[in-house]
Amino acid sequence: MGTRKFREEVKSTLNVALTYKQAYLGRKKALKLVDGSIAEQFSRIRNYCAELKRSDEDASVILKLTDEDDGPRFQRLYVCFSACKHGFRESCRPVVGVDGCFLKTNSGGQLLTAVGLDPNNNIFPIAYALLEGETKDTWMWFLRLLDNDIGFENEDGWTFIFCVRHLYTNMKYDGFRGVAIKNALWAAARATRVEEFKMRMEDLKKINHDANIWLAKKPEQHWSKEYFSTIPKCDILLNNMCECFNNMILDAREKPIISMFETMRNLLMARFQTNIEKAEKLDV
Repeated sequence: MGTRKFREEVKSTLNVALTYKQAYLGRKKALKLVDGSIAEQFSRIRNYCAELKRSDEDASVILKLTDEDDGPRFQRLYVCFSACKHGFRESCRPVVGVDGCFLKTNSGGQLLTAVGLDPNNNIFPIAYALLEGETKDTWMWFLRLLDNDIGFENEDGWTFIFCVRHLYTNMKYDGFRGVAIKNALWAAARATRVEEFKMRMEDLKKINHDANIWLAKKPEQHWSKEYFSTIPKCDILLNNMCECFNNMILDAREKPIISMFETMRNLLMARFQTNIEKAEKLDV
C-alpha cells in the first residue's frame, strides 16, 4: 500500500493519527525489513544473476560491473528470459516498442524496456535493463543485446516508429508549439494516401514554414501511416506498449534492485501462465 493508504490503515486499526512524513518513514523502514537494504541487494547481485541462469539456461542475463578502488561496482543489468525471446520470435508481430523515457527507480538507476505485440494485439514484454543513465552508449548497449536475442537481420520485416506524442514534444522543445501545429502534425501522421500526406504538410507549411522544414527532415516511414511498411500489418502511432508495461511495474520500481527484478519476473511468469491456460481452452 502507498503512504496515504498506510496512514488510513494505521488510523483505522490502531486509532493513531500519523503525519505524512511519519507514515512515509515508517513504511520505508518496514519495506527495508522485508526487502533488505539497497546496499545489501547490490552486494548479492552476482549471486542473483547466477541463479537466474541456473533456472533458465537460455536466458540472457548480462551484468556489467566497473572496477573501482574499493572493488567492483554495479553499472548495468540486462535480462531477457528464454520464454520472452523465443515466444516473441515464434509467435509475435515484428513490432517492438523501446521505452525512450527512462524511469526513475529506487535502485539508484534508470530502467529501459522493450515490449512487442502478440497475435491478440496485447503487449508482449521482451527485455528490460537497469542502467546508470541515458546516453548513446547505454542505448547502443541495450539495442545490441536486444538484437542478439530477437535478431534485426531481416530489416524489411521490422517496424521502428517515432512515437508521435514524443515527436511533438521534440517539436515544442525546438520552439514549434501551439494547437494548430500539433493538429497539423497529427493530421499528417494519420494520412493514409500520398496526396493527403502532402496536403497536410502544406497545411503545416502555411501555419509555420520552419516547422514544416523541421518535420520534413524526419523520415516519413517512421511516423506517417501512408509510408508504413505493410509487412508487419501494424499502423500504431504511439508507443503505448511500453507505457502499458511501465504502468504494470509501478510497485516494482519502488523496490531495491533484486526485489524489483523479481517482482517483474513474477509478473511475466504469471502473465505467460494465464495466456497458456487461455490458449488451452480454445476450441481450434
